[in-house]
Amino acid sequence: MVSTIKCHIVSFALLLFSFQTYADEIPKELNNDKVRGEISKQIANLNISLGFEFFDISDTGYKASVGYKYGIEPSYQDGFFTRFDKYPGKIMINPLAWAFDESHFGLSISANAEIQFVRQFRDQKEAFTALPYSPFKSPTTAKKAIKELAVGDYASIIYRLNGFAGVGNGWNDLIKISASAGHSISAQYGAQVFRLRNNHIRLRLFAERSNGPGLYVNSKVDDDDFDLFSTEYLNDAILKLIKVDLFEMNIQSRKRALYLADFVVNLNNKEAQAAYDRILKKIVDIKDRKYRLLNPLEDEEEIISFLLDYTQELEQMYQEDQAQKANVRRVTRIFLGKDIIPFSSNNSIEIGNALLSFKKGSQFFDNRLTFLARNNDINRFNLPDATYFDEFKALFSLWQESISRSANALIKRSEQDEIEELIDFGFLFEYKDKRLYPSEIKALKNRICNILSAENCSQINWSEYQKERTNNFRMRAQYIFNQDAYLELAKLNYNDYYNKIIETLLLQDEDQVRRLETVNQLECIAENCDIFDLHRTNIKELAQKLYNTFHSQNLEEAYNAYTSMRWNSIFNNFGGQILMNMLPGSDKLEYGTIIIELTGSNREPVEVILTSQKDRNKENAKGRRALYDYVKNIQTSIFNRGFDLRLQGVYGDLEDLNP
Repeated sequence: MVSTIKCHIVSFALLLFSFQTYADEIPKELNNDKVRGEISKQIANLNISLGFEFFDISDTGYKASVGYKYGIEPSYQDGFFTRFDKYPGKIMINPLAWAFDESHFGLSISANAEIQFVRQFRDQKEAFTALPYSPFKSPTTAKKAIKELAVGDYASIIYRLNGFAGVGNGWNDLIKISASAGHSISAQYGAQVFRLRNNHIRLRLFAERSNGPGLYVNSKVDDDDFDLFSTEYLNDAILKLIKVDLFEMNIQSRKRALYLADFVVNLNNKEAQAAYDRILKKIVDIKDRKYRLLNPLEDEEEIISFLLDYTQELEQMYQEDQAQKANVRRVTRIFLGKDIIPFSSNNSIEIGNALLSFKKGSQFFDNRLTFLARNNDINRFNLPDATYFDEFKALFSLWQESISRSANALIKRSEQDEIEELIDFGFLFEYKDKRLYPSEIKALKNRICNILSAENCSQINWSEYQKERTNNFRMRAQYIFNQDAYLELAKLNYNDYYNKIIETLLLQDEDQVRRLETVNQLECIAENCDIFDLHRTNIKELAQKLYNTFHSQNLEEAYNAYTSMRWNSIFNNFGGQILMNMLPGSDKLEYGTIIIELTGSNREPVEVILTSQKDRNKENAKGRRALYDYVKNIQTSIFNRGFDLRLQGVYGDLEDLNP
């Protein structure tokens, strides 16, 4: 915990420095008429939300409510607006409140159920004025799913049970500060329905439980005392514009287990309709024994048995129809399996408001994935994934950008759950939500092309982006190293790793390297160190961990050494380039695959797959990339109601969804 807090102190110092640097420039920008016009558009695009309670009863230590929530938010898909209608019901009790009038300690237990609908609109006004979907539109039968939902609509029925024990405190003035720490445990299960084209439905059934400690600190304008206008709605609208959260820090670690069945059901077929009806009837029937899933102490085998019981009809149809053409199959299986995460962490720190804000954070998931492949083989993979991100927003998101860097590996497990084989390892760099100007392309090219040959780099077509400014620009570069790369890296010694790290850092922008987090930060402020003195601890530590990863005779130890590199800021930012630089020869593609994607508003997407001389099968490279992406989708599937998931079924090839 000490190292984590130290890391956040350095992050906070960097955020304050960045905040002051940009804040000085804002008044100049606001004097520009064009800028003011753009800000007006951004304000119009801010999230709109409201809600009320049909029923609400509360007293000391308990609360029960049933309500409705309505909201509109801009989608990351340019030009779309997401409209949601939620109907939540909740019961919460706090036994300690009955025993103590005032206490900083809390113990709460809550149970809730929620029906939610999500739709997409091209026009914000249309999204705003559309009549709400009522609970009577819930797709509880095949006929209702076809009749009540439009293509692209999403509906969900979810049940949750949560418990929290901890301590918290708050301080109120013009600025409200609150802090809490404790341990939470939660369980949920439910069904998600996506209406696809041609009377097809994507049906997800899931059960999930998680538990772990967390620390949360928040500082914001005291919105309880904010009363400029006579109506609460106008006050809320102003608070959204000024973004009342001034500082926020979140440190959380959790164990998590997700059991997921994901099918596409052809509702043109009567047998498929009947199976769909029986499954949804079980989901909504309060007499069904499914409520045992909310018991956090329930045995794993019971949960798996529950899901298999729900899905056995669909799975049987899938097996019987595999020889049929895709458009006439009754059922297509996308996923059937589990993702066990013995450890995950989610840390972030944010400072600022709607005029200027910065956010830094990290996520780590140690995925243990077990699922049925398309050929019915049982696949067992470990997929550790560490992601670090930085976000910047200014002038109501008129200027914004987000940079994330991920390191991951794909490792095969045996039936005994022992690490058996390294399949590959890689890195992902993503730069998105950016207004890209042609003058900035040179720096982006250098970032990608300093590890590629001129011939390979020339295959990336930047012409669409060199003409004029591109809104919502996104660049994604993924490096996937194969086993040949592993063998080459294992030939190096500690000094080789150390020297190659320094060699790679010399290729980077010095200011960017200097801003990286390091334990030597404070002592070097006084001594005015160069970047190598500044990062001497980081460099030595990274060289040692690389040595342990590639020289260990025990795969479990190598695995642990690899995942521990997520704490090293040099590895987080330049890991892919460092490993590329360590590989011999000028053609780095001999050791794996590089996939480059460029997208932007009103731009033709660019995708370049540079694969090894030994394996020119680009479809295989796409499949491996799809598996990485799919695991990320599994991690967030029960929370993600984004437009991208519907696009896969509405416009995409269903075959591509099954890894």
